[in-house]
Amino acid sequence: MKRRLITAGVVLAGYLVIYLVSRQLFALHSPHHLYTPEWTTRNVLWIAAIVSAVPALCGVRLFPFVTLGGYVLGVVAGELFGGFEADVPPHYLHWGWLIWLCVFLASVGIGIVVEKVRKRRRLG
Repeated sequence: MKRRLITAGVVLAGYLVIYLVSRQLFALHSPHHLYTPEWTTRNVLWIAAIVSAVPALCGVRLFPFVTLGGYVLGVVAGELFGGFEADVPPHYLHWGWLIWLCVFLASVGIGIVVEKVRKRRRLG
């Protein structure tokens, strides 16, 4: 049980760091405003944290770290590739949220596969 709590705590601490950095550096009225980090922090960070931490409390070891990495990778990819139509009038189209969602969902799938492979190796 101690290992489960430590894993969940480390993952939640990672999400807390993401929250603090995003709110301090990339918030809407800051000089360094970035769309995807601010949007994901405001709308989906705690949902993603729950998706990552609850399995850790159930004894899953690698899935939480894969999904945490997927969250970060999705935010970076969303910001880098999401604003390709941002200067086209009349709308400010930024697809960073959709890119983040696709990367995060892919990390959930990858995390499930990684856990299955880990369990197979352990059993046999």
